[in-house]
Amino acid sequence: MDLLDAGPITGGNYDVILDSDVRGLFIHEAFGHLSEADNLIGNETLAKIMILGSEFAMEKFNVIDDPTKTGHPGSYVYDHEGTKAKPMYLIENGKLSGRLYSLQY
Repeated sequence: MDLLDAGPITGGNYDVILDSDVRGLFIHEAFGHLSEADNLIGNETLAKIMILGSEFAMEKFNVIDDPTKTGHPGSYVYDHEGTKAKPMYLIENGKLSGRLYSLQY
């Protein structure tokens, strides 16, 4: 309660602790949508940033889109296009390694 009236912090790098629900939502919003292949179409700025194989985070950092994890938000066996669900590394060991595709893109 003491921090409800706290002022803004100075910009910088900070360690944070997030529970799994918040962590998943944060990664989804901050990075998941950037990983959708159709977002790169006609967006030269984003295409220059989202180059597969480029260093994107510290080496220990991994982001996996895994819809096969039953009981979790966004889990499924087959997607709306009939494609069987499978895990996909979006960032692996700090490097951009995958994109989310539809049958169209």
